[in-house]
Amino acid sequence: MRRIATIAVLLITLAACTHYSLVKAKTQKIGGAYTVEAQIDWNKHAEGKVELWTVDGPGLEVLRFFKGLDDGDALFIRPVGAATEIKFPAYRAGMTASEVMEFVVDSLGRAGAAEVEARGLQPARFGSVPGFRFELTFATAQGLEMSGLAAGAVIEGALHLILYTGARVHYFPKYRDDVERLLGSIEMI
Repeated sequence: MRRIATIAVLLITLAACTHYSLVKAKTQKIGGAYTVEAQIDWNKHAEGKVELWTVDGPGLEVLRFFKGLDDGDALFIRPVGAATEIKFPAYRAGMTASEVMEFVVDSLGRAGAAEVEARGLQPARFGSVPGFRFELTFATAQGLEMSGLAAGAVIEGALHLILYTGARVHYFPKYRDDVERLLGSIEMI
């Protein structure tokens, strides 16, 4: 019980330190490359080439937009709550879809996720361009079982990736249909 209370205090403290703004359920521009139709209202935090959207909090579910990662860019800078930076894998221009999937798996592992597994890699449209998608499972450092899905494309050498993750019980399935409709609404600018 003490561990749960400690985690709750940490999440509340981190949430208080991060600035979020409201994303209304309407067309949203992502990184000047494409738009998506948000099906529900979300809360957004943007930092560099990443937009993080959540409804119930990033520890429960999060929709991340990686906006045009260039050669040498990492998915993450440091795990939530970490005091020091960690050397994360870097995106390399020219990666295949299977290499991007492994890049995501390795990045999540370095960020503290355990037992990260990806499956179901398949071609998929990302708006009007060819892309890919796959699914994920992992556990957080605290042991919470998570599910995820990723969709992306390499556009002019830069990786555009949408990564949705959530607690396997309740939160991931709660917003999955909204995320699937959002992915189906992608339109290139």
